[in-house]
Amino acid sequence: MVFRTNPTTNNNRTFRRVQVGATNLLSRGAFALNPKWTGRAVHKKFFTPQRFYSKPKHQNILEKANLVTLDYQGRPIKLWSWGQGEKVLMVHGWSGRGAQFYALIEALILVGLQPVTFDQPAHGDQKGVTNLFEFIEATEFVAQELGGLKAVVGHSMGTVPSLQLAQKFGLKTVLFAPGMNLRQPIENVARGFGLHAGIVKQLLNDLETKHGKSIDDVSPEVILGKITTPVLIMHDEGDKYAPAKASAAVSANLEHVKYHQTKNLGHSKILEDPALVQMALDYILED
Repeated sequence: MVFRTNPTTNNNRTFRRVQVGATNLLSRGAFALNPKWTGRAVHKKFFTPQRFYSKPKHQNILEKANLVTLDYQGRPIKLWSWGQGEKVLMVHGWSGRGAQFYALIEALILVGLQPVTFDQPAHGDQKGVTNLFEFIEATEFVAQELGGLKAVVGHSMGTVPSLQLAQKFGLKTVLFAPGMNLRQPIENVARGFGLHAGIVKQLLNDLETKHGKSIDDVSPEVILGKITTPVLIMHDEGDKYAPAKASAAVSANLEHVKYHQTKNLGHSKILEDPALVQMALDYILED
């Protein structure tokens, strides 16, 4: 049997490798000549989220919500809520939107809870740059504005601030597709751009210095080992962005963490699966 390859695909891959290689050479040279200038030049591109293109199902759920716009350090944050019951806060990931939780939002409304979600800085209708620590700080700001919460739900990078709230307020937590170790994935993304290692190191060092925190200290694998409140983790075995095997390994050693692995849902569709939505709902309602 002869396996034929697609020449167009091969050409695209070759072009991508050449592009990444060229970027690496250019960034390496620029960094050697002027490391501070190069770091500043790269910062905007690296910390600018990709735009999330909403589908009708996302817009439909937002149109049914009560919308409040909060002022977060001079930047608007749109906060959506439904109903009047106990509050469940949902936190989206990098380049995501709060409306991605539409399936769980609908389920929470039906049982009389009050789902609440928001768009992180530089996400949704907003433009600009943001970062992991601002995700945490903005989420804590929103939580303080809301008052008491019954539970918190996070997806992807949104699991990081969700666990910070769990640690601070003792909340029951549901995590979809978390990245257990944060530093390595960030470095992987940077390498995917073709950035020189020296630039990446400077970007992360500057970020940690500015916020007075370490990326390693807020990683889910660290926080999960510190808290004792109940946590449900759902992760797909084919997740290309956050490896499920890391979630499985961390969960195996923690009695307060329940782990469920799925198939064929990937990184984002996991939020829409009816069985998983029901599992999340049951876990939130469970005494």
